[in-house]
Amino acid sequence: MEENRDLIEFNGTQVKVLIKNNTIEIEMNELAKAIGYADVIGIKKLIDSNPELKNKEFSYLKKVDSIENGIIKKREKRVFTEDGLYEVSMLANTEISKKFRRRIREIMKQLRTGNLILQTPGIQKQQLQLDEMIDLIKSRDEEIKSFLEMFEQIRNSVEDIKLMKTNMDIIIKSQDEMAEAINSLIDEVYGKDDEE
Repeated sequence: MEENRDLIEFNGTQVKVLIKNNTIEIEMNELAKAIGYADVIGIKKLIDSNPELKNKEFSYLKKVDSIENGIIKKREKRVFTEDGLYEVSMLANTEISKKFRRRIREIMKQLRTGNLILQTPGIQKQQLQLDEMIDLIKSRDEEIKSFLEMFEQIRNSVEDIKLMKTNMDIIIKSQDEMAEAINSLIDEVYGKDDEE
């Protein structure tokens, strides 16, 4: 299927490029989007006016898998090399193409000096999933903390109830002892009942 592509954030959109071995390649439709063309027709006109853009130095045709009506088909797409990207963006001669050319130059310099590590969309997707999982764990941690606090309160209440039961047992025992003492006193004062 399709190779892993790197995403470059440019001018509010994400542009798919293939960066490997310190070189960059970009498909014609992505390049058109990056330099502000509505579609590939503008680049095709540039190629017609400048046929050298078809040279391997600037671009080449690449067979890629394309899904059409649920069926995988091999299609040819024009892919521009780094030199081709610079050439097309110079020929386009628009402000956005100049900015894109500068942005690519910055990225490639940083990449070649080891100051930039690109993430492929698969890794970005995994990172998003990990971030979601972390957020879920954090929210679950809060729920668990809330449950633990509630269980602590219940435990304290149970301890209080146990203490109350102990106190009640002491009161009942004291009451029983007082009742016995009163009964003994009554017996002494009034004498024992003969009926017993």
